[in-house]
Amino acid sequence: MVPFRTKPGYHWSVMKNQMWLTGLLAAILILSSCSTVPPAQREDRIADLLVELQNSDIDRLMEISARPFLLDGEILMRESDIRTLWTNLAGAGFRFDQAAILSIEAVDADSYLDVADTMDVRVFFDSYLPENAGVVAIETMYGSFLILTGEKVGRIPQLAGFTGPR
Repeated sequence: MVPFRTKPGYHWSVMKNQMWLTGLLAAILILSSCSTVPPAQREDRIADLLVELQNSDIDRLMEISARPFLLDGEILMRESDIRTLWTNLAGAGFRFDQAAILSIEAVDADSYLDVADTMDVRVFFDSYLPENAGVVAIETMYGSFLILTGEKVGRIPQLAGFTGPR
């Protein structure tokens, strides 16, 4: 039996249309998946935050720091305490130099254990981190740190706290 054909080249034109449609759908899926990842978990936004942490003055660091702020298991509630933190780190010459992102995780019910298994840390994670927060592992010239990312401040995620070096 001879296969049914309507006109010469029919199969190629159908295949070209299907390939074009498949490519278009793939592009739409890629673009839509990028916009659904919260800024606190997007690698490009976190990379921008790391640049800010490395290069900014204390006033800018205050703008991008959440209140309250978690420092290595301790909750800093007062703005003056957070300013003192940045002032002391700057005075010691500390910056997040040569920071590289190792991993980005969405905060879940057990994420607080990555920081410390204490009531303070658990309360901070439950009460002060936004729903779409992230836990980011970074490597710097000073060692490994975990940074907590939260709401947006302009284009970058807010820094909600950090641990380290580990």
